[in-house]
Amino acid sequence: MSSEIIHLKAGARDSRLSLIQSQNLITEIEKKFPFIEIELVPMSSPGDKDKKTDLREAADDFFTKFLDDALRDGQIDFALHSAKDLPYPQPEDLDWCWFPWREDPSDSIVMRLGETLADLPKNPKIGISSDRREEWALEKLDNPQLVPIRGTIEERITQLDNGNYDMVIIATAALNRLKLTERITELIPLHELEVPEAQGILAATFLKGNETLTTLRKYFAGTVNFVGGGPGDVGYFTLQGQEIMGQADVCLYDALSPEALLHFLPPHAEQVFVGKRGGKHYMPMAEICERMATYSRQGKQVVRLKGGDPGIFGRLQEEVDAVENYKLPYLVTPGVSSMSAAATVTGFTLTRRDVSRGFTVITPRKSCTGTAPIGIEERQKLPMVFFMGIQKLEEIHKELTDEGWLGTTPAAVIMGGSTPNEVILTGTLETIAKVVKDHGNTQPGICIVGDTADARYLFKSCNLPLERKRIMITGSQDVQQISRNLGHLYGAKVINMPYIQSMPCPDVIPFLQDLNQYDWIILTSPTAVRMLFEAMPHAGIDSRDLPDIVTTGPGINRVLEEFGLRADITPTENFGSDGLLELLKGFDVEGCSALRLHSTQAPAKLSAGLAELGVEVEDALLYDTFPLQNYNIPDFDYIFFSSGSCVRSFLDQHGAEALEGKMVLSIGTPTTKVLHSYGIEKIIQANEATTADAFDTLAIEMISDELLGL
Repeated sequence: MSSEIIHLKAGARDSRLSLIQSQNLITEIEKKFPFIEIELVPMSSPGDKDKKTDLREAADDFFTKFLDDALRDGQIDFALHSAKDLPYPQPEDLDWCWFPWREDPSDSIVMRLGETLADLPKNPKIGISSDRREEWALEKLDNPQLVPIRGTIEERITQLDNGNYDMVIIATAALNRLKLTERITELIPLHELEVPEAQGILAATFLKGNETLTTLRKYFAGTVNFVGGGPGDVGYFTLQGQEIMGQADVCLYDALSPEALLHFLPPHAEQVFVGKRGGKHYMPMAEICERMATYSRQGKQVVRLKGGDPGIFGRLQEEVDAVENYKLPYLVTPGVSSMSAAATVTGFTLTRRDVSRGFTVITPRKSCTGTAPIGIEERQKLPMVFFMGIQKLEEIHKELTDEGWLGTTPAAVIMGGSTPNEVILTGTLETIAKVVKDHGNTQPGICIVGDTADARYLFKSCNLPLERKRIMITGSQDVQQISRNLGHLYGAKVINMPYIQSMPCPDVIPFLQDLNQYDWIILTSPTAVRMLFEAMPHAGIDSRDLPDIVTTGPGINRVLEEFGLRADITPTENFGSDGLLELLKGFDVEGCSALRLHSTQAPAKLSAGLAELGVEVEDALLYDTFPLQNYNIPDFDYIFFSSGSCVRSFLDQHGAEALEGKMVLSIGTPTTKVLHSYGIEKIIQANEATTADAFDTLAIEMISDELLGL
């Protein structure tokens, strides 16, 4: 990464709350991207100077327009706002995003120190700044006097203390950020007083087309996932589609999407029907596209659920173009087409040996309404797809040109589509055979001839940090699964190729049968959790027999939760052995007894550190790790090592030269040390020793390189 520094100016209201929350945000951004230096520019707000206007009657941009004007004048590069202050829609010349660091969204009752709700007088005077707070006061309080209140948070509290009001309602986030939590008389439950979705969130606005801020936003924006819902039967919904639905914050679905698929959404996810029924559009396409862009800029994971396969008569390109217009992240997951499901299930297979070698797909509908011609001239203009034709490209060229096809017609070959070895080659009808021959790849694949094969139509970018990069995952089953999900979130193409295999050791059984003599059981890897539960039935015990569980990080805890358990002691930061030892230094652990279950490859450092703290540690070999042989490795851009065992297995088989020109990602210091021992020096190491943080660290590295290259 270059040592170049990017300097930015951020404008914010000059109130104390605004400056505190803005500086906190800037600190977080600079932590993630150390080469970015942000100068906070306090600016006087006309909205803050005007102490008389009732906020319930103020213009939508009452607190934002002056900052946005400063953007237009070039005084600042971006403006920081409380997200709930942003008007919607935003002015045409501005772009925006929300940030993920959210405070408590609730509202708080604030009264004079020492008072409670029981101390409210009859007809209490309540300071009100919004319609929703007014409605709550009218419903919950006895005949209140509702009086508008203005000013900063501190000024409002001063007015309260001076007797101007008996009670005020203030956002809990503001009180937390100002370190005024002692002024909270009572929190108002969210089910009692619905808050704006954006309460407690900070947002930025910037001029449309600002490359630096548009690129930086890739890290904070949510991904728009275009997911094919299949033909109607839930059984035809893909596994990848289910995984994506399970991570969604909002799902926009149409009438052709089976509603049963909505059960795959998490409980918090918003469901938005955008389809067409009875010939009428429930939501116009322009609004659908704007909704997707809005949700993404709010940092939400978006699913656009479409019937069948979105690439076949699904108007996919229009919706992708709308998202791409804002340079927002997106991914496409194909679905089972109604065409193939209906024909194959019924027996009307579209290809049949000695009966049909192919088929044409066409619609008689025009783009809006009416009927389009489907005669022979129209059909001859359609793109052609050739299966099993890679070795016959010269013959295809000759036959089609003899029919009148131009040699300049675009052509593309996709070999190993959607596999780790995927190759896409483009050219023309005249050149594609030579392009494939020169490439030298002989995988099975398909050839597309026609205008849609033009290289211009390829999805070249998905606006995600790791867009379409190939990441080889060398670790265990748990690492493979987590990496698959993370790879999708970051836009990477994950190649699962484990280099180690774990097997439980029978010698652990006597230790498990004597668990009642230990205060703790210590687990330091996700594999250890699975091996433990595999061994427990052989020891005649179940989860009720386990003592307190001590772990070293969230990846292990995640697997524990699969078995219905939670860790009793685990670090909340600095994950790994060092983090656990640091955590335990704050407790009186002398005399505690612990059973540490580990693999043959586990270092002795943790046990030694525990002994220094006075813990009586017994080490038991839970499982052994063996190298797995992989004779051929596919092409990859990055390789992720989640343990020293993976490093040794890979490099002993392929040598250090296999990593030349590749980016190496390490989960933590012990793994990095093993890489160094093989002479590998150029390494990206996760900030925290988890798979999730490894991907996050790599994502920051990629966006940083892009920012510095602008």
